[in-house]
Amino acid sequence: MPRAVFPTYKRPYGMKIDFTQAEYRSLVDLLSLSGCMLEGYGRGEDPNKAACFQLEQKLLSYAEDADCRDLVERDAETGTYLRKWSKDRREDIVSWLDQYHDDCFWQELIIRMAFRDFRSLQAVEEGGKGTQPEEEAESGRLGDLEKHYEEEFVVNGLDNLVLRNKAAEGMN
Repeated sequence: MPRAVFPTYKRPYGMKIDFTQAEYRSLVDLLSLSGCMLEGYGRGEDPNKAACFQLEQKLLSYAEDADCRDLVERDAETGTYLRKWSKDRREDIVSWLDQYHDDCFWQELIIRMAFRDFRSLQAVEEGGKGTQPEEEAESGRLGDLEKHYEEEFVVNGLDNLVLRNKAAEGMN
């Protein structure tokens, strides 16, 4: 496939990048994924992320030059370039993002529950003595708890997870 040459932003050292249309489409996918992670709830509002947002806007502005109008649209009110989603086109990145969120959920749940249980066990064993276990033993026990929760969730998902309600159980 011939390479399309898009207008480039020249840097002092003369960097130039040419993309094929397929490469540009993949770049839009990457920008969409990174945008979900960086700005999932408030596009371009965090000043610490402004440089990322500006770069995304610069790259998305080439959609027409890349003949990718089906992927990017410009908001008439703000002038911001946005990913255009289509019901007629299979969006692989939607399934990638769903898988990412699913993996994050389970990993965080496992890590946080294991750490909570580890601290509880540690407090019971110390009996208020305030002793610190050896780092190697601590790491091994925490790893064992994480493995336990991972195995449990792989087999049962959330089916066996029970949250206590202090109001229902009393404040003991």
